[in-house]
Amino acid sequence: MRSTKSVAVLIPIACAALPVPSVWTASIVKLEILEALLHKRNGQLSSYEKSQAKTMIENSDNDAAQELWERIGYGPALDAFSKLVGLTDTKSDPRRRWGRTTTSARDQIKLIQLLELPNKLLSDSSRSYVRGLMHNVEGDQRWGACAHAPSGAWTMNKNGWSPIADDDGHWAVNSDCYVWSKTKRYALVVLDKHVSSESYGIATIEGVEAIVVKYMKSKPAS
Repeated sequence: MRSTKSVAVLIPIACAALPVPSVWTASIVKLEILEALLHKRNGQLSSYEKSQAKTMIENSDNDAAQELWERIGYGPALDAFSKLVGLTDTKSDPRRRWGRTTTSARDQIKLIQLLELPNKLLSDSSRSYVRGLMHNVEGDQRWGACAHAPSGAWTMNKNGWSPIADDDGHWAVNSDCYVWSKTKRYALVVLDKHVSSESYGIATIEGVEAIVVKYMKSKPAS
């Protein structure tokens, strides 16, 4: 059995992406749900929405994701936001299942870029808010594309993992990561579908990340 991977790496100057068929997001779509909500609310979330956003991102809570999914307006609203961002491979599920949104590593990099660079869609305070939540994900969810980040680096990540009934129960295992150290700054996204288990997907992602980190160590400081 072969899994299918989508990989993209962003360094300050360029983005390198491996084009492959779209991958089911599982929980990494929670990043875009929050970005879409902040855009819709002009950065002003209620105290309840903030509590749900914190639980959704830091603990990857599915009930919180469902609540905010409904508040943005389900798939049509996500698709509208995707269009604003310039995502070309991200599509919502016709059956309104947020975890069955499809995406590519290239599109996920664009969502990370929204948090790094000033833009018209998210205010500076909104970008800082989301970065803080992703920096504070619970310890057992810090696997994946940030696992081999340089010692002392500031990182943020959002992972996703789920068996996919539409794929005969094979797993989608995905990881979005951003690393900022004294000498390196880069984003890495690795998406893996049609894998036999969660643990196999995690090991594959961390193997890819180890290769990227080794490459980055060989490059001049950025």
